[in-house]
Amino acid sequence: MSGPTGYTWFSLNGPPRLVFDLRPAATGMASGALTVEDGLVRAVRWATHPEARVRVVLDLTRPAPHRAFWLTDPPRLVLDVDRLEVTLYDHERSVLTVLPFDEYLAGVLAAEMPASFQLEALRAQAVAARTYTLRRLRAFGGRGCPAHPGADVCSDPGHCQGYRSPERLREDWKEDFQRHFSRLTEAVGSTRRLFLAHGQGPADTVYHSTCGGHTASAAEAWGQTVPYLPGVPCEYCEISPRYRETKRFSLADLERRLGTTLVGLTRRTPSGRAESVEAGGRTFSGLETRSRLGLPSSLIQEFGGELTVTTRGWGHGVGLCQWGAEGQARLGRTFREILRYYYPGTTISGVSFSPAAAPPGLEPAPPGAPGDGPAPEPTPPGEPAPPPPGSLPVVVLDPGHGGLDPGASGPGGLAEKDVNLAVVLAAAEVLAGRAEVHLTRREDRTVSLRERTDLAEVRKAVLFLSVHNNGSVHPEAGGTETYHYPPSSLGAALAGLVHRRVLAAAGRRDRGVKQANFFVLRESKCPAALVEVLFITNPEEARLLADREFQRRVGEAVAAGVLDYLEKVR
Repeated sequence: MSGPTGYTWFSLNGPPRLVFDLRPAATGMASGALTVEDGLVRAVRWATHPEARVRVVLDLTRPAPHRAFWLTDPPRLVLDVDRLEVTLYDHERSVLTVLPFDEYLAGVLAAEMPASFQLEALRAQAVAARTYTLRRLRAFGGRGCPAHPGADVCSDPGHCQGYRSPERLREDWKEDFQRHFSRLTEAVGSTRRLFLAHGQGPADTVYHSTCGGHTASAAEAWGQTVPYLPGVPCEYCEISPRYRETKRFSLADLERRLGTTLVGLTRRTPSGRAESVEAGGRTFSGLETRSRLGLPSSLIQEFGGELTVTTRGWGHGVGLCQWGAEGQARLGRTFREILRYYYPGTTISGVSFSPAAAPPGLEPAPPGAPGDGPAPEPTPPGEPAPPPPGSLPVVVLDPGHGGLDPGASGPGGLAEKDVNLAVVLAAAEVLAGRAEVHLTRREDRTVSLRERTDLAEVRKAVLFLSVHNNGSVHPEAGGTETYHYPPSSLGAALAGLVHRRVLAAAGRRDRGVKQANFFVLRESKCPAALVEVLFITNPEEARLLADREFQRRVGEAVAAGVLDYLEKVR
């Protein structure tokens, strides 16, 4: 391209397509097409449309996660389509099947955790399952599934991870399918590319249903010390229906399983699980006792007088306790806090895909958050490289609301979340090459307030700026106002500089720079401001906010205010 231009994109299904509109733009050809047929992309088509718009369409063989961003010198729009796939041995159908990574993970969540769990628990499970899978992907040098040649994983939860197909889930969930499945895809999508790293690769993120009060260390369960699987106290899973269970045995059954009817627990592990059990002069390990008696856990609380065994927990007890994650999520903890608790010493990282000429591999990246900006891309030979990470100030821009949270609504159904995103995307384009810009979201999806501030913290941002539009029950209310958190003098400076620029661009009433205790301002570790561009409930201002040119102009003003601040604090 000869220079940056505005762009929007959306996806279509039946058949799957990615559609990009660039404006203002023009090409030397009215239309054209390029056949690709590389397994994911069938063809690329483009055409010139009225109003200086060029539409580019990618015809795909299947839906695929994607992102788009600008690079400079020379200016170009980069489209990154993930083609990462998982080869699964499906026990239900006894076949090998190849699935897109995210589609596979949604099926894993459906099999491994109730869809009714808190979203933060589902997100923790999604990251753990993604990490478990990455460690086994043969494309990344993993060992695959040793029981099924040619498979990365199988659907047996006792051997790899459970998996349930969308077709099976439709049968099981019936009219509740869309409601349940959308929660699973939200958990997978909002943690996309995130995995738990230890050292130079993914951790072995094993997990189980219910620990029974204390997770087991890898050493006591399997005789192998793993630094990030030490065993931790966990009172959070007492809500589990599998927390305690009593099983009865007949004399004949006990004799058949252990060779005796005289059984006693002789030694426990640090987490309270059975380490050794005496039975008729023989000694069995806790795991062997669990296997022989078919117990849900080796955390044996007692052997009862009427040939009963009372246990706590369900599963091997190592790593993430799923009901514990649910308990922590109900207390308001984020998926990051949950993962740090059960896998201490790991870091949340992102997946970096190698260029096509090289074999794909894993490369630990700085801790990220859902909606992170792109990692630096490989630069073709002969092209100037973009500025290296760290050479530019890091800026986080936050389009308020999104996904299930539309924000305020204007006449005709104009949603605040859409206007906020358009303004921020326009601002990000102006800042490209002048700052390292990260967005809390680049599309219409739900992002929690904590995730927004977390992104600024892990990226070590020098500022956090949230863009909103106001609403009121009084349609005559209007104007521009900007907020900062009282103790931060730099936050006040940022708010003042952004307010001045946006006020000039919007040309409406000046409602001033104010103090507020908003979550994203209070919890941000860096200077932060929140600008309310106009009132979307004011009919006249709503008409402005719906205009793409106005959105672009305000986005440029936001960027100018950010640059003013960066110049001031340099």
